[in-house]
Amino acid sequence: MENITQHVIENRTLPDTGYYVCNLRMSSYEEYITFFSMLSYFNPLVAFLGLLSNMISLAILRRCGLQKPSTILLFGLVVADSMCLITPLNYGAILLYFGPNKPFPRLCGFQYEDNLNTFLAFSGIFIEFIGIWGQYVNTWIPVLITLERLFAIFKPLTFKSIITKKRILALVCFCYLFWLPWNLYYSIVMRIVVSTYQDTNYALVRYISNDVRTVKDFIETEVLEHLKSSIPVILISVGCLSLFIKINESLKKRAKITSSSQSTISSTRTTRTLMLTCVLFVITQLIHIAAISLYQSTDVGHYLVRNEFMYLVNNINASCNLVVYITSNKKLYDIFVQLFRRPQLP
Repeated sequence: MENITQHVIENRTLPDTGYYVCNLRMSSYEEYITFFSMLSYFNPLVAFLGLLSNMISLAILRRCGLQKPSTILLFGLVVADSMCLITPLNYGAILLYFGPNKPFPRLCGFQYEDNLNTFLAFSGIFIEFIGIWGQYVNTWIPVLITLERLFAIFKPLTFKSIITKKRILALVCFCYLFWLPWNLYYSIVMRIVVSTYQDTNYALVRYISNDVRTVKDFIETEVLEHLKSSIPVILISVGCLSLFIKINESLKKRAKITSSSQSTISSTRTTRTLMLTCVLFVITQLIHIAAISLYQSTDVGHYLVRNEFMYLVNNINASCNLVVYITSNKKLYDIFVQLFRRPQLP
C-alpha cells in the first residue's frame, strides 16, 4: 500500500457561522445533530452488537460442523458481514468530523500530534479496505446460497455429487479473491497529505490525483454498483421465486425417493434458513437501490444523512444472522442454547 505524504502550506479564510461538518455546511441544526448521532452513536452501536452476535453465529456454525456446503456458505457470509460491520467502528472518521480539541474544526483533517495524525489516517484506509471488501463479498455469497438451494430442490439425486464441500469452499474463496484486486486498488490510489495552517499540522486522506478519482468513481458507479447490487438482486429474486413455486412438490418427491422423513425435515429446515437469509439481503439491497435512485438531492447535509441511514440498514442486515438462525432452524437454536447453558454437575 503506497501512500504519498506531502507538506502543503495553506492560507485561507475558514467559515465561522452555521452548522458545519468539517468544511461542509449543514442546512439546519436538526440535520447536523441527526448526522452526528447516526455517525457517532447509532451505527457504531448496531455494528458493535452485530459483531458480538456474529461471533456467536460463527461459534454455532463451527459447532454444527463445516462439513455441509450450506454451513460453509453461511460461515463465509457471516465473516463477510463482520468485515462490513468494522467500517462503522472507524473511530478515525468520528474524530475527523467531531473530534474534540481541534484548533481549527473547519479544517477536514486530523489535528493532533503528528504520529497520531498519521496513525489515524493509515488506520482509516485500512478499515475502509476491510469494510468495502466485506460489502462486495457479502453480495455474492447469497447468490451462491440460492444456487445451492436450486440444485438441492431441482436436482436432489445428483445434488451431493455436484455440490460438494470442496467446490463450495472454492467458490466462497473465489468470492473473496475476486474482489481483492479492486479493494487493493481502492487503497493504493489514496495518499496521506500533511498540510499546515497557522503552524498547525493536520493530516488528510486524498486521492493520488483528480483523474484517478474520476476513473475510480466511474468504475464504481457504472460497473461495480451493478455487480454488487442490481445483478445479485435479480439473480436471487428469480431463484427464490423458482424455489417458492417448486419447493413443496420437490420436497415431496425427495421424501418419496429417499424414504426418509428426517431427511425431508432437515432439507426443509436448511432451505428455510438459507432462503430467509437471501430474502433479507434482497430487501436491504432494494432499499439501497431506492435510496440512491429516488433521493438525488444536491444538498451536502441531505447526502450525508441519507448515506448514514443506508449504512444503518446495511448494518442491521449484516447483524441479523444470529436472529435468523435461532428463529428458523431448531438445530441451530439448540446449539445456541447449549453455548450458554451451564454444564450440569455430576
